[in-house]
Amino acid sequence: MTRLFVLGSGSRGNCCALECDGSVLLIDAGFSAREITRRAAAVGLGLERVVGIALTHEHGDHARGAARLAAQTDAPILTAQGTWDRLDGCRSAPHLPLGLLHEIRLDPFVIRACPTAHDAAEPVAITVRTRDAASLGVAYDFGRATTATRYLLRDLTALVLEANHDDLLLRTRA
Repeated sequence: MTRLFVLGSGSRGNCCALECDGSVLLIDAGFSAREITRRAAAVGLGLERVVGIALTHEHGDHARGAARLAAQTDAPILTAQGTWDRLDGCRSAPHLPLGLLHEIRLDPFVIRACPTAHDAAEPVAITVRTRDAASLGVAYDFGRATTATRYLLRDLTALVLEANHDDLLLRTRA
């Protein structure tokens, strides 16, 4: 059985965990490693089983704890190349690049991504499918859904959305 844990979502930090067959995939790590560990323990989730950390983009409220968690768990960081290039302190962790029309398999998870519109280096929406046919989509900080985003996020078991990005507002702010 696949279980989704939303460990936090908001401007102070974002982190979801997907558990399947004893393995855990973190999606974003926007709190400190200590805080993510505390939140995971509070819901009975052991981070020693983390097989990967997927990041939607490099902003602190999505990536703050990634480097330390990757070091503690020996887990790779999955993210777009543009995001990877801007992450601080993650160079010792293995990087698995996420990109359009590319999938990464970290048994029992299959991870795909597509670009989103946000003021970050190379932000992505992420989907995860599990061995037991559960599927999750995560898209943070995006405004208007592109054709690629709509295609990626179709026919899912669960969807976590944070649609608070406004290109027009950013372009017209004084």
